[in-house]
Amino acid sequence: MIGKHLLPDWMQSAEGFSALANDCIPIYEPGGTITAKASAAVTGKRFVKITADAEGGGFQGLDANSDGGNIVCGPCGAGEQAFGVANHDAVLGARFGVLSTPGLVVPVLTAGAIAAGEDVMSDATGKAVAYVAGLGNHAIGVCIADAANATDAPIKLAGAVVRGIEVGALVPQVAPVALVDNTGGAVDSTLQNVVPTAAADSVIAAAAATAVTNAMLTDATVDAAGVNAQLATLAADIIAKTKTGVDTVIGDLEGDVNTAITAVENNFADLAAKVNALRTELIDSGILTV
Repeated sequence: MIGKHLLPDWMQSAEGFSALANDCIPIYEPGGTITAKASAAVTGKRFVKITADAEGGGFQGLDANSDGGNIVCGPCGAGEQAFGVANHDAVLGARFGVLSTPGLVVPVLTAGAIAAGEDVMSDATGKAVAYVAGLGNHAIGVCIADAANATDAPIKLAGAVVRGIEVGALVPQVAPVALVDNTGGAVDSTLQNVVPTAAADSVIAAAAATAVTNAMLTDATVDAAGVNAQLATLAADIIAKTKTGVDTVIGDLEGDVNTAITAVENNFADLAAKVNALRTELIDSGILTV
């Protein structure tokens, strides 16, 4: 295992050259196995993560602590960002090596079948599982060959990742998908990368339908019998008022007809009187002989 670098003796001796100002001396170099202290029991060939500050309170220049200033690691949880893979079992407080160089291919125990080319993440016990896109899930490597459940999968370790998005190009990005607007409101353009699941979509739709129903009815629990009774009462009232109106119209029309008949009868009586008067005059004048 490679520990922390120390200045060469010739740079520390009185006869040697003095150290240059602000020298940037690597703490670890690629290709090495980093020594870590176990914050909990760890199992070899499983993912581990940083769980606490380094021993001795962190790296402060050249660490002179007797414990060596090692990093502190423990088992990686589901979807969490892994620091690397433990190279052997270690009990609480023991030292072990962490394989963490990006591009390094190491065997990692699986907790499910993984196909060649699939991105992987940690399960709740540090085992490798196929990557599942989701907020907070980190893709921490790529499986380079098919691996069955409970077998050692050849995993190429990835570089730094942030919430499932690698600084490089390990994790495929989801193209923006327009949201389905189930509420009648405007789609928030800042949420274009959020893809609701079918279950969530149906829940939103149901909620929107319920809201519309409640808004349209004063009493969302009106029963069919009650509605039918109200409709029957309304219909009877309309029929009664219509009949009354028709009777009124017929009565008015009947009165008008009677008045017209009386007027005609009066005219006929007047005409008969005039005809009789004319007849009398014609007889009296001798024009008409009875």
